[in-house]
Formats: sequence, C-alpha cells, structure tokens
Amino acid sequence: VYFGTYEQLKEKLLQQRKNDAMRCNPLLASIFAGGIAGSLSWAIVYPVDLIKSRIQALPLDCTKVDRSIPRIATTIVRNDGWKALYRGFGITVLRAFPVNAVILTAHSELRTLFD
Repeated sequence: VYFGTYEQLKEKLLQQRKNDAMRCNPLLASIFAGGIAGSLSWAIVYPVDLIKSRIQALPLDCTKVDRSIPRIATTIVRNDGWKALYRGFGITVLRAFPVNAVILTAHSELRTLFD
C-alpha cells in the first residue's frame, strides 16, 4: 500500500502536469504523494497498532486469552465504540504526513541518483 500509493499518486500528478496549464513541480508531486501514502498507510494499520499498544500495557500475568487481538478489539468496541479504534489518529496523521513526505521523497531522489 505504502510504495504503491506513492508511485501511483506521484505518476498521476506528473501526468496532470503534462496536460494542464497549472504545472506541478516534480518535487512537490513527490512530497504530496509521500504525505498521502504515509497517511493512508496509518489509516489502515492504526486500529491494529492501538490494539498492540493495549496488549503491551497489560500486566505480565494476564492470560493468553485476555491478551488476544480479538479479545482486546472486542473490549474496545464494546466499551467505547468503533471510533475508539481511531482515538489519537488525527495527531498521528499530522505527524505522519510530513515525515512520510520527506522519507519517500528522499528515497525517490536517492534511487534516481544511484540508478
């Protein structure tokens, strides 16, 4: 999802550049595509990451059943609703967009440089 979204979105933005009077700078296309790709990746994995964090916070003497992903997910949804699986997501995306924009742009530029 991560690299695929980045490459597809970047390619679309650059294709639009050829056909549109508003030119999209290749560097800006890479930055924007990287930010969106990172944000989308977090949107997909965020509930699993939240469940993992809850499991890590459990006491060591907790039973295997109580540590299971289905048990934790069910408990979260039952007690707090589906929205609780995305609690804190906004701040994560706020951080993820610029971080992934820089990482994927740097990766792309370095790959171009060394190819």
